[in-house]
Parts: sequence; C-alpha cells; structure tokens
Amino acid sequence: MSNYFFIRNPYKTRLWEDILMTGEFELSGIRSHPAKKVIQKIQPGDKGLFYNKNENKQVIGVLSAITAAYPDPKDSTGIWQAVTFQPEVTFEMPVALSQIKELEIFQESPVIKIPQLSVAEITKEQFEAVIEISNK
Repeated sequence: MSNYFFIRNPYKTRLWEDILMTGEFELSGIRSHPAKKVIQKIQPGDKGLFYNKNENKQVIGVLSAITAAYPDPKDSTGIWQAVTFQPEVTFEMPVALSQIKELEIFQESPVIKIPQLSVAEITKEQFEAVIEISNK
C-alpha cells in the first residue's frame, strides 16, 4: 500500500527536465524538523506529487520513492534525512497551486497551512484529486 506526499522542489537549479534526464531526484539538504519527520515515513513505492515552486508554481508530475529515508549526504551532523525518487509521470496539464487551494479536501492540509514545508504527507484522495485535475 502506497503512501502519498506533496514534494516542493527546494532547489532553484533542479528542474523537472533535469530529473527526467537523470532518472532520479534526491530530496536532500532539508533542514526542517517537521519535514524530517515526514521524510522518515517515506518508503520505496510511495508516490509524490512534484511541485516546482521555482517554475510557474505548478505540480508537474508524479515521483515514486526508490529508497527509504537515509542519512543526508550533505549533512555532517547525522541529524538530517534524505530520500531518492524516480520520475513516474509528467502531466500534460500541470496543476497550479491556486487550483489545489480551491479544493475542499486540501483546506486543512499542510500543503496549504504550512506552505514553506518542503514535503508534506497527503491522503490518497488528495493525490487522486490532483491527478484528476491534470487529466482534464
């Protein structure tokens, strides 16, 4: 059974096209305790909506976790965690954050309530609602 996450691209230089070319996306360098708690929940096969906050503020695809959380290679303290994903689907019609904010099922979500959080757990219903919008 998959879990679902909303992943805000924290990097200005890693675009979706880069992820497609390399075949993977390492979510690392995150220095937030709430985000760390979410990262620790991610398991291989879990799904993530990839939101590029630096490019049009849209969800532009789906990632699939290929690792569980592991020590962040950018952290010498051993406190922080990282996780690696692979791209799974590129949306033909990206979904704007403004569209997500209009959905009732997101009103109490950390996606809306804590917009600076790099990674947030979402429900299957929230995940599927975004997929449905992307298919319209």
